[in-house]
Amino acid sequence: KRFLLILVILTFALCLNWNLALSNPIVFLEPHGNAPTADSLYIEVLPGESFSLDLYIQFLESEYPDSGGLWGEGVKVTFDEDLLRLDNASYSELFEGPVGYPKMGENYADMYGYGKSSEGGYFGDILIGTLDFTAKTPMPMSLALALITTEDSKPGIPGDFIDWNFNIYDDDIIFLGGKINVVPISTPILLLGSGILGLIGIRRRLGA
Repeated sequence: KRFLLILVILTFALCLNWNLALSNPIVFLEPHGNAPTADSLYIEVLPGESFSLDLYIQFLESEYPDSGGLWGEGVKVTFDEDLLRLDNASYSELFEGPVGYPKMGENYADMYGYGKSSEGGYFGDILIGTLDFTAKTPMPMSLALALITTEDSKPGIPGDFIDWNFNIYDDDIIFLGGKINVVPISTPILLLGSGILGLIGIRRRLGA
C-alpha cells in the first residue's frame, strides 16, 4: 500500500510539472501562412527553393490574466548557413525594434523588439515576424538536414521578455526550433530528364 501511495504521489507530481511546463510562454516557428501550432518545425524544400517562416510566441491570457499581455520579446533565430541563406527578416504589424533591428547575419536573425500598441500587450499566438530563406544546394555526400533553433537574444541580461506591467519572463520561455530537410533531386530523375531532353534534340535534328 505504501508503494502504491508513493507511486500515485510521483505520478501526480509529474503531471503537475508537465502542465506547468505546457503553460509557459512558447517560442516557435511555422511555415508562412500556416495556422500556429506551438510545436517543433519540420519541412522539406528543394535546393534553390525560396520559403518563409513565421516566428511566434504563445502567451496565454488564461495563464497570465493580470499581466496586461506580452509587450517585449527578444528572440534570436539561428540556422545552418551551409544549407540555408537568409534573404530577409521583418517584424509583423504588432512589433517594432530599436534602430537597426532586426539584425541579420550569415547564420542568424535577431528579432528583438517591443509592441507597437499603446493600450496593452498581446495574448494568444502572437506573430513576431517573418523570415525569408532560400535553400542552398547540399554538398555531395553531405547531410542535407538543416537545424534551426530559437533562443534568448541577450542571455544573462534580464528583461528580454516582459509584459505590459513589466514582469519579466526570461527564465520561463520554452524555445522550440526544428529541422529543414533540403531534398536533392535524385540522380535517376536528373538522368531521365537529361535523356528526354536529348531525345527531343535528336528528333528535332532528324526532322530538320
